[in-house]
Amino acid sequence: MAFNYAGDVIRIDDIQNYHGVSEVVNVYHVQLEGPGNVEDSDLLDAMVTWVDGLHSQMDDVQVTQLFYVSVKVVNTTHDHLVGIHNYSGSPHGTVSADPMAPGNAGLVTLATGKLGTRGRKFIAGISESLADYGVLGATALGNLEDYALYLVGAQYPEGIGILPGVLDKVGAFWPFIEAAVRTVVAYQRRRKQGVGA
Repeated sequence: MAFNYAGDVIRIDDIQNYHGVSEVVNVYHVQLEGPGNVEDSDLLDAMVTWVDGLHSQMDDVQVTQLFYVSVKVVNTTHDHLVGIHNYSGSPHGTVSADPMAPGNAGLVTLATGKLGTRGRKFIAGISESLADYGVLGATALGNLEDYALYLVGAQYPEGIGILPGVLDKVGAFWPFIEAAVRTVVAYQRRRKQGVGA
């Protein structure tokens, strides 16, 4: 039985599948705020609850071709796997319409207190019907704004305090202090494996 302590940095990989072909991964970092020590199983449950909360903000604007796959949680401070939660193939979105073209996504940018250190979250699978000539409509923007609220400030899934943020180039943790939702559809380029906030 392993414990996780206040101040530890936790990495969460939210792995989804798009059209049964493409893997979509959003990587989150949070700092554990307390209680003082948390068992792996309790922390995994809390992180899945938090990720499910993020999912719920986007479900009614994402298409049914996007599926939950798993949530992988790693304590980066102590370099150990907290656990993996596998979903049972449940669809992510609820919209039965065509998605935006591959690579197109909603974008949330997240600022920290350190100049040049920020986070970006690309949200794939938004219905094409919710954008007009490359501009997201009010419904999609509202959902993205609700999603962004989960990433700024302390959160308490299952009574465990976490602070979402990002690691800088030297591995120091910086909490997100504000979020902005881009109104224009973003294009997500492929990046090197293991790189990202």
